[in-house]
Amino acid sequence: MTRPGPASAALDFAQRARSLPASTIGRPGPERDDLTRRILTGVKTATTSLLADYAAEQEPLPTVGALYRLVDSADAAIAIIEVTRVRLRSFDDVDAHHAHAEGEGLDTVAAWRDAHLSVWPEATAATELVLEEFRVVARAPR
Repeated sequence: MTRPGPASAALDFAQRARSLPASTIGRPGPERDDLTRRILTGVKTATTSLLADYAAEQEPLPTVGALYRLVDSADAAIAIIEVTRVRLRSFDDVDAHHAHAEGEGLDTVAAWRDAHLSVWPEATAATELVLEEFRVVARAPR
């Protein structure tokens, strides 16, 4: 039996990824490029969103086991990620595990809060968040 070649693997990945909803992390450009690189290397395994954004965009909350195509700044699929954990927490209830899993060097809850207040200045202690953990299950062939 022969193994599929690189062209076949790329086509298989592209077809599988195309069937999945897109997931973007960060703003396009250097921020997204850095964050997706952290995901691909396994440093970043979590992200946080405002619960209110899901309602405003009429988007369903992520569910454990859901698959998404991770896209880069050029909107190209670079990986397929699987949601492994979803928690709803208030801003003040984010724990050190989640702060570390975000993989952005914010290993204390205080540092995590300060960084996220710069992104969400309207956040209060009671602001509801979606804490999502994920893993890479497939990478785009090089």
